[in-house]
Amino acid sequence: MAEATPAGPALLCFDGSDVARGAVERAAALLGGGAAVVLSVWEPTAAFTGFDPLAGVSESMGRAAGLEGEMDDIGAQVAQRTAEEGADLARGHGFEATARTAEGKVWSTIVDVADEVGATVIVIGTRGHSGVESLLIGSVANGVVHHSRRPVLVIPPAS
Repeated sequence: MAEATPAGPALLCFDGSDVARGAVERAAALLGGGAAVVLSVWEPTAAFTGFDPLAGVSESMGRAAGLEGEMDDIGAQVAQRTAEEGADLARGHGFEATARTAEGKVWSTIVDVADEVGATVIVIGTRGHSGVESLLIGSVANGVVHHSRRPVLVIPPAS
C-alpha cells in the first residue's frame, strides 16, 4: 500500500480586483480553507513591446535613464502589497495563507509557481469575457487552464 503524501497548498491567484476577491471567498466555501499561497504576478516593463518613454531621443535612452528599472521596482512593490492584501483576505476566510509574488508573463508564471509549490489546485477568477472580446483581451485563466498539469478551479464573476 502506498504511503499517503501530504497535500500541497491551494494556489490562489490574486490581482486585487473584485473578481479576484470573489474567487478567494468562493474558493474558501468550496475548499474549506487549508494551506494556501496567494500569488500576485507582475510583468516587467520590457514585456510591454515597444515601451520606451524616450523613444524619439534614442532607442536605448529610456533604458539607460533607468526608467525601466524604476517602473519594475514599482511593479514589484505593488505586487507585494497586493499579495499581502490577498493573503489577509484568504486568512479571513479560513485559509492558512502566505503571500507570494512572481515576475513574468502572467499565465505561464502562475503555472510555474503552482509546480514549484506543489499546488493541489490553482484557483483563478475570470472576468467573464467571451467570444471576440476574450480573443482581443486575452485570458489569463484560459492560458492557465490549457497549460497547467494541475487541476484549475475557474471562478466566474458573481452575477
